[in-house]
Amino acid sequence: MNLKKNDPLISAIVPIYNGSDYLRKTLQSIINIDYKNLEIILVNDGSIDDSLSIIENFIQENPSKKIVMYNQSNKGLMKALNKGIELSDGKYIMVLGQDDIVKKEHLRVLVDHIESLKKDIGLAFVNAKYLVNESITEEYIRKKKSLNNINTLDSKKVFLKLSKWNFIVSTGILINSRVIKDLGGFEEKYINRGEWITWLKISKTSPITYCNKVNSYYRIHDNNITNSMFTSVGIKKQILYTLNVQKYAYSISTNKISSMNILIKSFLKNIIYYFYKKYFSQKSNSRERLKKRGIK
Repeated sequence: MNLKKNDPLISAIVPIYNGSDYLRKTLQSIINIDYKNLEIILVNDGSIDDSLSIIENFIQENPSKKIVMYNQSNKGLMKALNKGIELSDGKYIMVLGQDDIVKKEHLRVLVDHIESLKKDIGLAFVNAKYLVNESITEEYIRKKKSLNNINTLDSKKVFLKLSKWNFIVSTGILINSRVIKDLGGFEEKYINRGEWITWLKISKTSPITYCNKVNSYYRIHDNNITNSMFTSVGIKKQILYTLNVQKYAYSISTNKISSMNILIKSFLKNIIYYFYKKYFSQKSNSRERLKKRGIK
């Protein structure tokens, strides 16, 4: 794929906490990206494994690349992301988990998608596929049908849809730097779960776009943060988090009636869901669900 001379600078931010198992593969996938105007920002959030030495070796092995490393005590994912944003100079910010990967054409595809819209986009995202044991599966993080109408919706409808559930996939997401900085960065109230509120804030100020070309992959393994959401304690916390996000959405909504209906329906649905899972069922995590489909 040809490179363009006037490509905007993109800042690839990777927050890192005890990510030594897969970090090398993640960093290599960034190096392999065929987009030349790129800086890489690695925020080590108090790792106590070999992550720091992996980062240092990575920098030494790639002297021609613009790589910024920042070490901090363990403050959580949202603060690590915000430190990366603070250090960034790019017009757009790509966020990638320490264990996920992107294909070499990922940024080229997203940038071309944004430029084709000729709008000041707040964020652009893709639907990611699951990655298990170095094999890319055909299982998507979001059902494809649920994302097909994102680009055809106006901003008010996108906000209401986003109030119901977090349909945005953050793996390899591209965020407008000006927009996220004007909003003060990611929401830090929930240490590791501030993305959803952040997307709601962005959707109030700027268009959100979905690109249906999949070039990013979310790795499934036993230590995924999301796995903790599927324990009995995790389900309760997730329900409370969902309701708090929707209360926030109601507080900033210009359509109070629709937002209140979403909040009430969500409250009733989640109460039923909680008691069903507590007394009648066991919620499996993403890896277990894939195993049931024969993906190991």
